[in-house]
Amino acid sequence: MGSAHIWLALCLFILLKPCTSNWSGQETSTSERLYGISFVSRDEGWACGMGNTVLRTTDAGNTWTKMDTSQLWPYENWLAVDFLGDGRGWAAGSRGRMMVSNDHGQTWSYSFSGSEQMVQFHDIKIVDSNTVVAVGSNGRFIRTTNCGGNT
Repeated sequence: MGSAHIWLALCLFILLKPCTSNWSGQETSTSERLYGISFVSRDEGWACGMGNTVLRTTDAGNTWTKMDTSQLWPYENWLAVDFLGDGRGWAAGSRGRMMVSNDHGQTWSYSFSGSEQMVQFHDIKIVDSNTVVAVGSNGRFIRTTNCGGNT
């Protein structure tokens, strides 16, 4: 191996080492599987998963609080979550269900996706203050341009 190869390998090792060695486990307040995560800042974020699980952190993931979503359905698997910095957020479920919060996840309301029982949504993104998009099984793509009034 030539000196150029050794120099390149050494540079890559030095440059990439900080990016690959800083992962650490964080405890959450659940033993359920988690599928989705969204952060609006360094400190504030949400995670979602099996068994009606939606968690919120306000300290960069050091502690997590379980949000109450049981008022909508007794059991749902939430596969994706996304929030805006103003506290508005969406979660997408395994049975084509969607829910929306306007208060950082403290309370949730049902949002009709038009896809109940037909699709699992795997990702959801808030594009702007009115537009939300989601993708799921069977090539399903849905979009609302008025915060859930139409898909």
